Amino acid sequence: MVRGVLQKLQSDIEGTGCAVLGLCHTNKKPDLRAIERLLGSVAFTNFVRAVLLVSRDQDDEGWFRLAHAKHNLSVRGDDLLYRPRHVGEDPQDQNVALEWKLP
Repeated sequence: MVRGVLQKLQSDIEGTGCAVLGLCHTNKKPDLRAIERLLGSVAFTNFVRAVLLVSRDQDDEGWFRLAHAKHNLSVRGDDLLYRPRHVGEDPQDQNVALEWKLP
């Protein structure tokens, strides 16, 4: 079922120059690799060209790690670390900037 929906979506956007970005949480099964924990269906990772995963960095508190987990048509990118930081004078503002660094 999932693969059919993804194929329909692909045919709808093919030739338009558009890309689709899907966001999801992983399940809580620690015995599986992170890429196998997406929404309970391997179709989500098998069908797409690239998968990026985000997690808290275990070595650097307050930082998050962005990892290139799947890369069918490209070279694997290096992991990146980022952390959000508030921008502005009013602490209730929701203005946030991301600070990036290589691990």
